[in-house]
Amino acid sequence: MGFEVKHIKVHSNKYNIDGEIQDAGMVITLSFFYKNREITIGLEQGITVFDTYENLGERMINTYIENLQKQEGNAKVMLYHWYMDENEHEGHKYKVLHGNVTGHKRLSDSTFIHTSPIVSYEINRDTGEFIAQTLNTLYHCPLRYMRFGKQKEKDPEKKMFPDIEQIKEQYEREVDDPEIEPGNVLLVLSNFDEYYFHSLYYKADEKTERESFRVYPHVGMFQDSFLIQSESIDLRYFPHYRNIEFYSEDTKRLPWYVENIGDTVLYCDTSVGQIRLDPHTRKQVCKENVENKEVALPGGDLYPAAFISDTGDDED
Repeated sequence: MGFEVKHIKVHSNKYNIDGEIQDAGMVITLSFFYKNREITIGLEQGITVFDTYENLGERMINTYIENLQKQEGNAKVMLYHWYMDENEHEGHKYKVLHGNVTGHKRLSDSTFIHTSPIVSYEINRDTGEFIAQTLNTLYHCPLRYMRFGKQKEKDPEKKMFPDIEQIKEQYEREVDDPEIEPGNVLLVLSNFDEYYFHSLYYKADEKTERESFRVYPHVGMFQDSFLIQSESIDLRYFPHYRNIEFYSEDTKRLPWYVENIGDTVLYCDTSVGQIRLDPHTRKQVCKENVENKEVALPGGDLYPAAFISDTGDDED
């Protein structure tokens, strides 16, 4: 005797849209019309352990349209240095994501999060993204920023990503690693890396290798700091909300630059003054690049304790 397909009518009061969930056992879909286009979304099995089909369908329609409207305004919730994991609750398995978030409505950029259960997902090779819908949030995860080693550890049999080797071969080499001419120091920052630090680049000349360095945070009672040290360089700063405050800038008098590869404006409070870094901008740390009129920047720790949670980032 075959499985009887379940048809569940759902409705979004917010957008006055009707839809239908079809549960065929191995395949579960939600279908509805939006702007004369039929939208079909695949749903994860066992997801109703957390909600009813009716509530889930309404939330999915609302979230889909809200995120679509945000994308039209070029606003996305992103996840970097991410990987997928599988958990189990009351006999039901479900997938979650772990990574550094940006663009979230409640969380500071670069906060390491654990999402609520994934409802649906897809791999978009055109944009180079893994796109996952959780109960409340649509996440865009750049494939080049997948933690391939961690993913292999969590999924040794390659069931979550059967084509993980092809993805790794194509995207692992595309991770951002900006360079600069020999004799100059380049500090690369982003809003998706912890403490804003992405990388450091320095070569004395064309014949020498890139200088190695070590980085580490110093966790203080009231304020954390971040230290970057090599044979030639000693840079130290306090990370605040969307700005960093340097208290050591020793580059042995070598010219040095800061670059922002993130998607929000960052400010650098340096010994020569305040430097504004728009996304995808590089500037030398010198008086010519200092803001004419300094803006008031928030101080305090970058990661308030209230933002750190293991219970899921979007459990509203």
